[in-house]
Amino acid sequence: MNKKRFILSGILIILIFVSYCYCGYANNLYDESTNIDNDVQKLVLQGIYNGMIDNHSIEIDINGHPTELRLTEKTKIYIEENKINEGENIVFGFFKNEYDQFILTYIEKSLK
Repeated sequence: MNKKRFILSGILIILIFVSYCYCGYANNLYDESTNIDNDVQKLVLQGIYNGMIDNHSIEIDINGHPTELRLTEKTKIYIEENKINEGENIVFGFFKNEYDQFILTYIEKSLK
């Protein structure tokens, strides 16, 4: 009986850990001690462009984690003019605003 409890406890701990890692993946991309440009933290990453969600948002796959990013007028125009297609590798920059939204600030096709 103790062996079953030990195994079930281990499985539960692993499930909680995996859930925490997946749900908090995009939030954990930030180094909380580094502030840039008036407390706005910025990142530049590589990912796969999954497409438009609506007129104001896109989805990018970051290491297997689909992540929603809000568009600025500039990034929306760039995507439309440069015809970034679904499934293309991209390099992009973004920051997290005061409403916990990821704002896309830079995007271009990757050479990869």
